[in-house]
Amino acid sequence: MTKCYGNLNYINKEYNDRQYTTVRYDCTGKSIVAGAVNGVVTVYETKTLEKQHVLTTPPLDNDDFVPVTSVAPFPLRRASYGTRCFVSYSNGLLKLWNIAEEKSLVTLNEARQSRGVRIHPNFPIFASYGEDSKIFIYNEETMSVRQTHTLSAFAPKKDGHVGSICTLVFHPQNANEFLTAGWDNSVHYWDLRRANSPRSVQGLNITGDGLDISPNGKEILTCIFQDKNSLQTWDYATAKFLQTYEADLFNSKLNCGKWFDSNYIATGGCDPAIFRIVNVPKKRSCGYYRSQQWGIISFDIFTDVEEPRPTEMHDEDPTRHTFKKGYEGSSRLEVTADDESRKMYKMVYCMNRHLVEANAVLPSS
Repeated sequence: MTKCYGNLNYINKEYNDRQYTTVRYDCTGKSIVAGAVNGVVTVYETKTLEKQHVLTTPPLDNDDFVPVTSVAPFPLRRASYGTRCFVSYSNGLLKLWNIAEEKSLVTLNEARQSRGVRIHPNFPIFASYGEDSKIFIYNEETMSVRQTHTLSAFAPKKDGHVGSICTLVFHPQNANEFLTAGWDNSVHYWDLRRANSPRSVQGLNITGDGLDISPNGKEILTCIFQDKNSLQTWDYATAKFLQTYEADLFNSKLNCGKWFDSNYIATGGCDPAIFRIVNVPKKRSCGYYRSQQWGIISFDIFTDVEEPRPTEMHDEDPTRHTFKKGYEGSSRLEVTADDESRKMYKMVYCMNRHLVEANAVLPSS
């Protein structure tokens, strides 16, 4: 049985015969798009996790399938939102899919190992990144490379990555800026108006989607693959270290993390496998899921509707929630139930061959 604790509530779980590699909600929050190691992208209905569509590429000559490295459903502002999705594969292919028709519309071959693709939230462009340390910016209309960002030819300069890039995030406020993290233990700042990185933060072992920028654009979130001090924030303007969010329950090596509200951060990791929701102002967990078997590889969060959470109450204190599944090991997960506006957040995360959907109702301020 899947157990969630604190303000995290289990909804449903799906089992796949191949390991999942990435997962995202579409822009409507009604569908979940998940990629797997066999090159298959499956679209599920939320809550029921029933299969809606399957996007399959033919196998290679040696009958081996190519793993999916990332999926990027179109955002709301695009005319074809909810029906199209970019998918990157480990052999360097980028495909634009029509989800409803289960048809590949465009195929690009970058001739490298692709690590991921990201759609710009405002401009009609998208970015791809891979093992050759280069970032390609594509024009959505022409599906051609508009510009390339990479390390300069001057060896002494650290103005770009020297190894594989594992994640990319666009700035939520400054449309021309974005960040990347790579296996060279560095986070680099980038600007669409220049080819090289103007500055970087060194010594951060980020191995997955463990990089994000706060909604106000002032802080950087780094999720590091290490036993201690794995969740940290940095000042975006100065690149100076701000603070570490200590693990109040279990230390975990983090694979992924994101800011899903100005007051909340979610992380996923392994050794042990934990999906965790962190209350930023209080610097403590308000919900988590723990597994003894697999690590959290990827997750996504969608803001749903505002509604109260029906729960039981402690007899001795009617202002506090009881723990989901009866966790009694620590009072640090307790969250007061004040009469304030609350938001429902839907969450989906993948670990090995399992896809789990949960939700959390949290104060909106």
